[in-house]
Amino acid sequence: MLEVYQKKIIELLYKQEVLLAKLYKIFADQFPDYKDFWKELVKDELQHAKWIKKFYHAEKKDLVGFSEGKIKTSTMEIFIGHVEKVIQQAKNGEINVKMATAYTLDFERSLIEKNVFTHFEILDKRVKGIMTKLDSETRKHIKKAEDLIDMIAN
Repeated sequence: MLEVYQKKIIELLYKQEVLLAKLYKIFADQFPDYKDFWKELVKDELQHAKWIKKFYHAEKKDLVGFSEGKIKTSTMEIFIGHVEKVIQQAKNGEINVKMATAYTLDFERSLIEKNVFTHFEILDKRVKGIMTKLDSETRKHIKKAEDLIDMIAN
């Protein structure tokens, strides 16, 4: 059984994925030359959010535990606040494609550096596979963003 603060962290992880999808959707609309890149990230982030929601429900069946490690609700709230600020800047047209890609890279790297997806204690093989995929897809997002930065720079 998760503690209240652990459930809150999982809820914040879900919110973070939904907000990243929202941001990437704005970028897709604003930068049509790179629309496919952003749309793929939107699709992935929404899938990540669904998976995190499943973890929340799987916990009730004792299939998943959660060890917050270095992740604290305050840290997650700061990260989410930053994403929300960038969403507002994007809506206001204050972000160019280089900045958008740099933000994407920064956000995705931050998720990996915090080891966000390794804090779940998996008691079911199916759930473990999803966690591995979440981590793997986030690493792919980093590589794609790095490649796009290189392409834009040239």
